[in-house]
Amino acid sequence: MFRVATLIGVVALTGMGVLAGGGSASAEGFDVCGEDQYVVDLYVDLSHDTPPADRAGAAARAQQFAANAPAEIKADAVVLTTAETSVLDGAPASVVFMQDPVIQAWGDVMDWRTVHCLGATG
Repeated sequence: MFRVATLIGVVALTGMGVLAGGGSASAEGFDVCGEDQYVVDLYVDLSHDTPPADRAGAAARAQQFAANAPAEIKADAVVLTTAETSVLDGAPASVVFMQDPVIQAWGDVMDWRTVHCLGATG
């Protein structure tokens, strides 16, 4: 339980720090849309207890997405990928992913992709 409480505190502090800093521009050549899809799908896979074989690689890829996320979803990307990394490190997805900031972040990252990468409107 302490591990989950610590995660929630880290997510809250990290998100606030990103908001205060305004985020950073995506690295040149970084496939934001492809990596956005990856972290959205990773959340679903981890929710269904089907983690990737390479947990460390998945965590690194998620963290790279957070580091390169567009400003408008920077805070959400940090919250989402921090939660995913925690689950990849052994925290229970059933607890970590049921926290409102994480659910909201996943939805916001998914919505951003729908509009910016798939061209959907509305």
